[in-house]
Amino acid sequence: MDNFITSMLKNFSSIYKFQENHQAFTSVPDMLKAMGGNEMYEYTQQTTRQTLEKISLNPTLIDELVTVVMRINYGQDVTLNGFAGAVSLAGSQGGLWSVEGGNWRVCDGLLSSSKATVYKNTRVTEVVKNNNGSTERPVYTLKGDGNIPDKQYDMVIVAAPLEISSYFFDCKGCRNWPSPKELGEFWRTVATFVHGQINLTHFGCGTEYDIPEVIGTTETPKNYFNSIGKQQPVENRTEEDPKGTPIRKVFSRSDLTDSQLNELFSSVNEVKVVSWLAYPHFTPPEKFWSFVLDDGVFYINAIEHSASAMEMSAVSAKNAALLAHQYYTGKASNVPPENSSSNTTPKGELTL
Repeated sequence: MDNFITSMLKNFSSIYKFQENHQAFTSVPDMLKAMGGNEMYEYTQQTTRQTLEKISLNPTLIDELVTVVMRINYGQDVTLNGFAGAVSLAGSQGGLWSVEGGNWRVCDGLLSSSKATVYKNTRVTEVVKNNNGSTERPVYTLKGDGNIPDKQYDMVIVAAPLEISSYFFDCKGCRNWPSPKELGEFWRTVATFVHGQINLTHFGCGTEYDIPEVIGTTETPKNYFNSIGKQQPVENRTEEDPKGTPIRKVFSRSDLTDSQLNELFSSVNEVKVVSWLAYPHFTPPEKFWSFVLDDGVFYINAIEHSASAMEMSAVSAKNAALLAHQYYTGKASNVPPENSSSNTTPKGELTL
């Protein structure tokens, strides 16, 4: 299994060299095949179980270890596609990093450094393509509620899962725009944060120190939660609680009932529940939307049906930026610009 993950990560890392050389891809299969040949793409067309059985992984290991990792990272089991499974396994290894204060600070920092104009509490309900009856490239206008600016744009980059009905909007005149139900649904995950004492008796432990940092579960109907993880670091010491009762995050597929919480925890001081559509419901063989929805419209989230993660979104965002530059300047995707700091870079307002 370690050899499989190491090989997959080595192939995956080749995308950074492609992008350094300004090579962009119009489809997810083409990107995956460039990384690791047909085999990398084929991972998305079969289940994780099938992928790991082909490398002769023991079925018990798949059931009792790999399944646990899938339930923690994707809330699903080993029927999800093999590429997503490989990404999930890579994310369970050591040597991982997080940002102090929360990984959301990565996005916040990038947004700040981009100096983009951001319209908050603003919903786009439609993109309109305007050809103006000429041979020139089309321009696009945005319609919606809130502070939608009355402007024309050369390009539009969509960074939202259009499969989710509350995010979906149409593009009038776009030739490759999908329908919201064309590629399945997103998977709901419930994260329940509990400040309290775990039920030692239920887990057969003598003291708090016997409880592992992560409790995983296998895929059986009686397991109503996916995992319980101790949150580190969390500053929760008070005068009433000088030792600091731990805060644990419980992942589940549906809201936990009071009786289930009382079964898992002997005392509960505070509970916070976060429920959201976190990632696609992976159902191989996967189908993919194009990264290019129209002449000047690019779609970042097409990559999520191969695997969903911050790193995948970053790679796809870079690909969208390269596609946009290529479209705007007319330069071929596999030919680096003669001067990366040349004046061919698009100028103007960037609106999010």
